[in-house]
Amino acid sequence: LCIGHGQQGSAGTGVAQGDGNGVGGIVGLGHGIQVQQPFGHILNLVLGGIAVAHHRDDSAETLLLNLTRGTGIKGLRGIQPRNGHIIRPLLCVGRDEITEYLEWRGENYVTDSTNLACDYTRNKIRLEIIPKLAEINPSILTTIATTARRISDAEKIYSHAIEEAIERVKHGNEINIEALVKEIA
Repeated sequence: LCIGHGQQGSAGTGVAQGDGNGVGGIVGLGHGIQVQQPFGHILNLVLGGIAVAHHRDDSAETLLLNLTRGTGIKGLRGIQPRNGHIIRPLLCVGRDEITEYLEWRGENYVTDSTNLACDYTRNKIRLEIIPKLAEINPSILTTIATTARRISDAEKIYSHAIEEAIERVKHGNEINIEALVKEIA
């Protein structure tokens, strides 16, 4: 799906690539869903994962929620496209794009009623904070998604460098922390 939006495939499968004629991309994905749903178990075995419907806006909310609570670099990545067997092919599209697609299909977007009240921190972020940020930057959700991808890339580089540094200072099963600090300084 993300490939159809000119982005790298979020789940690494390249599913639903657009052909420029209205086939593929977000429209094409829906055609596949009707056929694929009854065979979800088989697809899980074939694709090696279970697809969930988290989208770009959910990831932005997660990043802001983690930032508010206090987090490290991993918390600033937002929702990741893959976590074990869970894949999230819709992270490249926002809620608005999904609802537009469903309207085009003549289907309704289903919202959990608990998402409409500010009783939960995530809902406060969705219903109050993000709209305020959008007054400053109307593209805030796209901006946050782009930033999260950059942080994710930086985290991969950081983690790889730390793993290599640990290997250089490790003695058996022990890691000399002083040597590690000097190694990465």
